[in-house]
Amino acid sequence: MSEERNAQPVHGDGLVVVREGDGPVVLAIGPTLDPVLEATADLDVTVAYLSRVRPFDARGLRALDPTDVVLVEPYQAGTSSAAVADALADRPFRLLALGVRHPELHRYGTGAEHRAAHGLDARGINTALDAWLPLAA
Repeated sequence: MSEERNAQPVHGDGLVVVREGDGPVVLAIGPTLDPVLEATADLDVTVAYLSRVRPFDARGLRALDPTDVVLVEPYQAGTSSAAVADALADRPFRLLALGVRHPELHRYGTGAEHRAAHGLDARGINTALDAWLPLAA
């Protein structure tokens, strides 16, 4: 999908817990891990990583037993929301889906400018979390 890479490779099959916390699960997909880690550095959240979403690791997500999930995808916001909902269908949970929003931008400059325009840089992710997390408490 892109040439973007995280600074360090994450080894493991399926969902990999990168950092454990007591708050919501922030699920970073593909190259969103670095900005997610930066955005959540001072937050008590669990950061989990998927290198790909198909097949979705429902078992891995269920094992975390989240009541609040923040899904950060490098493509259309909500693309994997149905997979999260299916994985957690038997329990109550809240979901915040971050990703590329409408309208899709075609003249955005650099990759960093594109991510910032859609709130997918560390600052944008942190702003979205600040607005949403008080509701998760």
